Amino acid sequence: MLSSKDIFGTELRSNPYRYISSVTDESRRIPLPSMVYIGDKPRDAPCFSVVGHFKGEAIGVIPPDDEEFRNPYWLTQGCRIIAGPYTADHRGNTDQILCGILAGMAEAIVDDRNRRIRSAPQALVIANRRCGMEIRLGSLVRDARKAAGTVIVIDVFRAFTTAAIAFDNGATDITLVAEADDALALHRSGVGDILMGEVDGKRPEGFDYGNSPYELSRVDLTGKSLVQSTRAGTVGVAAAFESPATDTIYLGSFAVADATVKAVLEDSPDLVTILAMGDQGVVRADEDEQCGIYLRNLLEGRRPDPQAACSLIMAGGATQKFFDDSQPQYHPQDVELALQFSKYPFAMKVSRENGRPVARVHHP
Repeated sequence: MLSSKDIFGTELRSNPYRYISSVTDESRRIPLPSMVYIGDKPRDAPCFSVVGHFKGEAIGVIPPDDEEFRNPYWLTQGCRIIAGPYTADHRGNTDQILCGILAGMAEAIVDDRNRRIRSAPQALVIANRRCGMEIRLGSLVRDARKAAGTVIVIDVFRAFTTAAIAFDNGATDITLVAEADDALALHRSGVGDILMGEVDGKRPEGFDYGNSPYELSRVDLTGKSLVQSTRAGTVGVAAAFESPATDTIYLGSFAVADATVKAVLEDSPDLVTILAMGDQGVVRADEDEQCGIYLRNLLEGRRPDPQAACSLIMAGGATQKFFDDSQPQYHPQDVELALQFSKYPFAMKVSRENGRPVARVHHP
């Protein structure tokens, strides 16, 4: 986890907190500020410095008369600080030292959580005071067909991240169509200025753009009306749109998470259905499932950790294709854009226009 091996001399003196880590900060199960490092040898001193510098705790356990360890301890004073030394004596109440450190860390974690809750948008904080709002988590087309109440249809990779970017780049509306052939026919009939979407991740013949957030991020769409067709998100919208129990539909992704939740809370629905559309609408995908859980937590007044969700998504199988050179239709930048939490201050609300689902920007 932590090592100062092969870091020494001038380099170590100029950067005493540098270390070699086999685990990234995002993947580390125990963050450095929550770490207690206990060492009993002089070679542990550099690790003490790293842990202490990042607000963790370091304890040097030594025999009372062990000068070999005591000398390095004194050398590490100043810019390289450790806690201790303490004696390797666990009789009586000596373990209270460690208990006190752990209690202090726990209090700091609670204080940080409370601080983040206090700083959250008021609409999110009051959600847990609401009574009677039922939240259902569903997945894939099968559950979209049974959608009810206010419905959030999620497609993180990539449809509704792309939609959010399109709106931010000036698009006026997006007509959502399940099948690519139907979208092409609709566009040729005069609906929409631009046609975008995908089949198997690729731009279908006759479409202006694919379904890449990165691709759309570089396009000026001011005043343009769009038609979008994908194999998951728009299919889910079409299914929920036809459900007789559906009242309102929002397009869901991490990019519009806070605004979507705020809009839903303003509607004060009795029932919210959150649908994670997954891969092709038939196989669950980590990014959509995590987004669904994230939105549910926000609706219930909790502020989950975005980094924790990102770590799970980055390790998921669906993410790997974006870094596969043999699949150029998937841009690595798509992942980066899709995991920008609450980047946009608007929700994407679907209405019925000429019998079709059409999404527009909604400012809660």
